[in-house]
Amino acid sequence: MKVNIDRKLAIILRGPPATGKSTIAEAICASASTSGRSAKMVNLDHGWSANERPAQNGGPARYPELVSCEEDVLVIELAQGEPCLIGVPGEGATLNPSEWLNLIKPGRAVFSFLLWADWDHLAAWLRKRGATDLGFFEKCYRLHQDDALFRDFAVRGGILEQRISVPDKTPTEICELILSTCSTRIPGTGQAE
Repeated sequence: MKVNIDRKLAIILRGPPATGKSTIAEAICASASTSGRSAKMVNLDHGWSANERPAQNGGPARYPELVSCEEDVLVIELAQGEPCLIGVPGEGATLNPSEWLNLIKPGRAVFSFLLWADWDHLAAWLRKRGATDLGFFEKCYRLHQDDALFRDFAVRGGILEQRISVPDKTPTEICELILSTCSTRIPGTGQAE
């Protein structure tokens, strides 16, 4: 599918591990490239060790890859992005989304998508890929399902989020759905343009 959008975009892909965020992000970037648009992927799950993002004072210093992004399409992948999950104090990308969303909102239309599947489906898929210890994956899944701070990400960030069930769609279909939404909806409202 072509990226037929005449504005800069930020596409946020959230969800527990194994819901296809990386695969979909790569497909969106490839589609942008074949459409003559520049694209960049940023994974906000990276960099939460004590001497990395949490050591910064916040804002631009904590998210330099967002501030420096000049590409037409910015695809942001986020499963957790929380230092507390690895024993480092402080709020991260999920618990404090306004901190980084305010860095990208001024120049971009922002669309957020929660990629979702039930735990049994994800566990079977992870086992198929060779995972044997599913404890961490299930913990991350339960945070998304049960923890209000994870569920209320979009509200705290002041954006809308569309939930997409991934088991019944191919990565290509999900990519097309996302790009279609971005080209036909007013960002932050869900209303047709």
